[in-house]
Amino acid sequence: MANRVSHVFDLRGPSVALDTMCSSSLVALHYAHESLLRGECTGAIVGGVNLSLHPKKYIGLGASNMLGSAPDSRSFSDGSGYLPCEGVGAVLLRPLSDALRDQDEVLGVIRSTHVSHSGGASHYATPNVKAQTALIRESLEKAGVAANSISYIEAAANGTPLSDAVEMLALRKVFSEPGVACAIGTVKSNIGHAEAASGLSQLTKVLLQLKHRKWLPTPGIGQMNSDIDWRQAPFELQPTLRDWPQPILTVDGRECRVPRRAAIDSFGAGGTYAHVVVEAFEIAQPQCPAPVPLATEEQLIVLSAASPSSLLSLAAAHLRSLASGLDANLVDYARALRQQREAMDFRLAMVVSDVSELMRSLQAFCADPEGWSKRDGVGFTGAVETPDSRLLEALAQDRTTDSLIDDAVGQKHLLSLAALWANGIDIDWRRLDGSDCHRPVALPLYPFDKVRCWVGAAPSAAEAGSQPWAEEKPQGPLLER
Repeated sequence: MANRVSHVFDLRGPSVALDTMCSSSLVALHYAHESLLRGECTGAIVGGVNLSLHPKKYIGLGASNMLGSAPDSRSFSDGSGYLPCEGVGAVLLRPLSDALRDQDEVLGVIRSTHVSHSGGASHYATPNVKAQTALIRESLEKAGVAANSISYIEAAANGTPLSDAVEMLALRKVFSEPGVACAIGTVKSNIGHAEAASGLSQLTKVLLQLKHRKWLPTPGIGQMNSDIDWRQAPFELQPTLRDWPQPILTVDGRECRVPRRAAIDSFGAGGTYAHVVVEAFEIAQPQCPAPVPLATEEQLIVLSAASPSSLLSLAAAHLRSLASGLDANLVDYARALRQQREAMDFRLAMVVSDVSELMRSLQAFCADPEGWSKRDGVGFTGAVETPDSRLLEALAQDRTTDSLIDDAVGQKHLLSLAALWANGIDIDWRRLDGSDCHRPVALPLYPFDKVRCWVGAAPSAAEAGSQPWAEEKPQGPLLER
């Protein structure tokens, strides 16, 4: 899969698929991080995928006594094993200086990654407390941070009583000194154990907590793991959603403000352990000017999708996002839509003067996609395969397409550009937008069509005999047929 991604995006650096069982995706993060530090690449996509495609997986886990036997067999519980889940995730790693230069949104900063193996001191697939303790300490040392500056721990705890208790013991050995208030949790309590993708699911949860400055609650566990002594633990589970307080560390009698910082554990059953220290990026980005009031001049808004239903869903997603508050000015929002999104086959283009007008246009489109452009008069819908040829001919007036685009861009005739683009004419938006600095804008994600791909039940012998193809006899070799 890694090679296919590199092929599609024309990536030239290291392209590696890793399998260290449940620690796979965090180990991949480690090697991507190391590759960046060595200068082998200037950016790295790190992904994790876990799918359950055959019953034999569950049969094997059950025979090995690794599978949880009840729905409440969750992290830190007195369960009988873990509950698998499917998952896919990916992150983009870049040097911080490059990300700031290109105005990327920085979700978090990696202070260190570290990988080790438990060796052969214990039985295979049995957690090793000494190896885990050493891993965490070495990772903190690489990060150059004190253990008591960590204010959140994303544990590897998967619901297997022995492994959860061993991990907690290792954490207690490292995080024993008093420091900032520290919470502990694991995304596996919410979604189950994503196995090969579990490290990426843990990292995703940490990044979202850093972004929103919140500690997520741990779902009700029921009977707690009796081998974990929470009274001796220097951290606690969060029963409810609460703010992630600003960490203040006392050093030599003085209070020091430290970034919100998290440690992430990921342990493979085969003995490959990984640990990551990540922190919030809290330095103001000076490259762009401060936000300005919403523009009063007209702006061209473009949306596109691979199907009419996805285009409708995308419009609804933007409407919901705008209703919750636009964290940008309209100029940057419109520019981001033109330059940060691929132009697909089914298109919607509109010209608006402010956010309120944009919301009204989106509401009208969502209410009546077919009749919207005829009634509203401030935009166009179209499809690349079936353009409105009469409209294009009326706009052209015997001019070439290039000449028409040149005139529309030069005169900033946004309605003409909207009509052209909506009907399949691709436009180099840099000619309209220029190269001025613009603040990054977080746009709604693409709403993929929900397609059910489930194998139907095999027909019975009687049903198969009644089908017209059931009586066909191959005529000659299969390849000739």
